[in-house]
Amino acid sequence: MVVYIKRQGIRPTVMDPVNISCSLGQVTQTLLPFKNPLDHPITVSCKLLERNKIEHKDSLFELLIGEELITVTERGVLELPFTFRPLNMVQAAAYIVVEIVEEGSEVDGVKWQFPVKGTPVFNVSKGYQLPVTSCKSKQRKESFMEIILDANSVKPTQSVKYTEAAISERPCELKE
Repeated sequence: MVVYIKRQGIRPTVMDPVNISCSLGQVTQTLLPFKNPLDHPITVSCKLLERNKIEHKDSLFELLIGEELITVTERGVLELPFTFRPLNMVQAAAYIVVEIVEEGSEVDGVKWQFPVKGTPVFNVSKGYQLPVTSCKSKQRKESFMEIILDANSVKPTQSVKYTEAAISERPCELKE
């Protein structure tokens, strides 16, 4: 007697996000592990869909594998290398999509979407000291602070000068 068993399941939803951070103007690389949940090898294609591509001419993320098809063994793990290179202090987002490409198979077209969130980090130089402004109580203090950001971490086309004037006065009821 021969018994055929057919399994059914739900298609994958969006996976847990992968968070990555990098210093402004630098590049960092990390690996995204993809585990084949099936009991047989699968052939997959991988691509990167970048949400910030419309706003920036340059890519903030890059998937470091070619467009060729990759075979993943049953219950095997495929590590997908990608880079993040922040251009400014704005959080970036992308999706890495892994899709099964097996024509005529029941699993053809099944996709896994891995959201990737990139956070730029601005490192303060070691010699930086926090500004301190102080005065005696009930006195007026005026100060001018100019903060210039590290020019090595900013594109030459950006303006990086920040100024602020701080004035503290006595409350009206304490004036003589």
